[in-house]
Amino acid sequence: MTGSGRISSSSSTERLRTILTGAEAAIFDLICAGASIEPWAEWLRTPLEHAVAAGKTDLVVQLAQAGAGGIAVHSAVRRGQEVVVAELLRLGASPGEPDESGDTPLHVAVRHGHHSILALLLLQRADPDALDGNDHTPLHVAAEQGSRAAVEALVSTHADLILRFGDEDRSAMDNTAYVGHVDLMRMLKQHGVDVCDVGAACMTPLHIAAAQAQVPAARVLVEAGADARAEDGAGDTPLHLAARTASVNAVATLLSHGADANKLHGDRLSALHLAVKDGAADMVHALLAAGAQPNLRAGEDDQMGLSALHLAISNKNTVVIDALVEAGAEVDAQMVQHVKHPDANNVNGDQFSALQLAAEGGSAAIVHVLLAEGAQPNLRGGEDGKTALDLATVGGHAEAVTALLLHRPSLNVMDKLARTAMHSAASNNNVAVIDVFAAAGGFAEAVTALMRHGGGGHGAAVTALLVGGANPNLLTDDGSSPLGRPRGGGYRRGTPLHEALRSGCFETTAALLECGADPTKWTASNRGLIHEAAQGSSASCVELNLAGSADINLRDDEESTALHAAAGHSTSIVEKLLEHGADPDSRDSDGNGRNPLLVAAYSHMRADMKTLLRSGADIRARGNDGRSPLHLGVDGWIDLADVRALVDLLLRWGADEIAKDDGDDSQDSRSPGELWEYRVGVTDTTHAEVPPIGKLLKDTQKDRTWRRRGWLVLCHAFTYKVRLKADNGGANAGTGRSVRVGGVTAASSHGVCGGTPHGRVGRGLNGVVATMVGLEEGFFRNIVEFL
Repeated sequence: MTGSGRISSSSSTERLRTILTGAEAAIFDLICAGASIEPWAEWLRTPLEHAVAAGKTDLVVQLAQAGAGGIAVHSAVRRGQEVVVAELLRLGASPGEPDESGDTPLHVAVRHGHHSILALLLLQRADPDALDGNDHTPLHVAAEQGSRAAVEALVSTHADLILRFGDEDRSAMDNTAYVGHVDLMRMLKQHGVDVCDVGAACMTPLHIAAAQAQVPAARVLVEAGADARAEDGAGDTPLHLAARTASVNAVATLLSHGADANKLHGDRLSALHLAVKDGAADMVHALLAAGAQPNLRAGEDDQMGLSALHLAISNKNTVVIDALVEAGAEVDAQMVQHVKHPDANNVNGDQFSALQLAAEGGSAAIVHVLLAEGAQPNLRGGEDGKTALDLATVGGHAEAVTALLLHRPSLNVMDKLARTAMHSAASNNNVAVIDVFAAAGGFAEAVTALMRHGGGGHGAAVTALLVGGANPNLLTDDGSSPLGRPRGGGYRRGTPLHEALRSGCFETTAALLECGADPTKWTASNRGLIHEAAQGSSASCVELNLAGSADINLRDDEESTALHAAAGHSTSIVEKLLEHGADPDSRDSDGNGRNPLLVAAYSHMRADMKTLLRSGADIRARGNDGRSPLHLGVDGWIDLADVRALVDLLLRWGADEIAKDDGDDSQDSRSPGELWEYRVGVTDTTHAEVPPIGKLLKDTQKDRTWRRRGWLVLCHAFTYKVRLKADNGGANAGTGRSVRVGGVTAASSHGVCGGTPHGRVGRGLNGVVATMVGLEEGFFRNIVEFL
């Protein structure tokens, strides 16, 4: 019912009662006439509970005598109605019956502090060791609540004082220690409870008090004989647990009663280590004053593990560091990281001193403190043998570097990989650090073994090095001066500019050129800048070189051009070079005698091959081994789906499927089809792409016949534009080269390159015919395939 018709529960009940006025006796008679014992007791349960709640003792007695069921005694105990409880017990209510939650009346009396009712229940022989739903006895509850009267009453009835409960296996003494009820602790001690008794986790009450920073409880326990050096199941002493709470008073109490300040726990840490890790300066002072050793090592190896100073530096806590150093901490002590069995005699092993850790973390203030205490700035550690200066540099911590430079460390000292700090700064593009080194006279031309890095986004570092005096034209055996560091990988002798282009870093290239790098220098193998730019992945770098009048067809010692370098890995660079007149048929002399098309075919770069073919590359070209692009295409097994597309491309452009290669000592000469069958047989592959590739090669002649039919139709339709040339024999001799252009410029068709610098036109059959008849190539291809 909603709105104005809504009636409250109480008013509704009153209205209903009014309806039944005068019929009470008749209703009661009806219930009594048909009810058995159980329904009767349940029916009277609600009135009994209401009578208890109202404190109507006479009515409670009447209902109980009449057989009312339920656990009214719990309700009466909870409300502190001692008279009602007494009457219910007299009438037979059980003093130990649990309610729905598992509580007995005794548990309820203890929890609600009704001590007189507790005594009444105990007189009725209620079980003092009964467990509730959480396996607590009434004594456990009384101890946790700090109820002296309840504990006394339970102890006087011989409650089990050492009974334990719960997952933590606690006793009553443990509970009093947890909450710090010292009076109850003394009482339990007086009744014979052992203060050193332990549970399943081997924790004594003193462990529990220390872990909760219950200082008075801890003091009572140690005065009562608790062992301050006892270890729990994890190897912790009470002092370790107190150190974690940052309670100086608890620690002082334990130390004054014999706790070992230098004891290592299960994880091989002392209380001092724990306090330092937490940055608890007061705790650190207290432990040091009590004799804690500042140079004690954590971990399995007491010679090479962590010292407290190492931990303090990791937390960058100068107050704690000052305290440790003042107490005699060794500032040059080294630690071992990530090595289970370190060589203590290897000064360049996986070890770090406090100064090195501070430098690595970038804390200039801590670096100052340690250096002032005599730390050695040139001490080397770690797998690579780095100094503190190296570590600060790698992290880009300019302030820490500045602090170290004030103590004049060697700027040219090399790590185990022959790198100086300046190299590290360049490698990580740390411009601020480079500036600091340059101002301090860092040697920017030191030559070391090359460490390859990624080449992107380091123009700022290059500029900083150049401003600091680096020579942009320095030739090194491996390009590894600090200036060479930011540009990225490469092992060929050259200048930083060569390396920048090789890694495709436009920003770095531009910075070098702007700062005076010589664009005319070659590498030891006579590779020019255009070669390195083509080898890289940046078309922008190629364009930058071409804008500077670079020789597009420059050849290195192997007769390779920039187009050879680009073919096989970057279609955009291939297109850029062809646009500027690169020769698609130039051959190298590295033993293979390949043109760029053969290089692309060897790498199975279909997009590069298509671009080269459209620019006039010879589909019938062969290398020194007699292999054509089609031979190289079918010989690839990296991705058979790519092989299928590549073979289809070459066949459409007129590749000769029966031309044989030169063979070698282990095999006779083979055609592309025979080579394919050989590879399939050798590998015994069942790949789904194998049959389609074989069918392409097998049906080539038939497919070519259909294409030529479409060619003839269009030639007859446009006789004024296209004329045929006689074939020279062979399955495909002349295909792709069998047209002469008349009256139409090839460049007028989209997708087909026009005249090349060598006077050729695109030789692909579909592309050439489309050009001749003035159709879009894609549209013409659809017509031919339909025919």
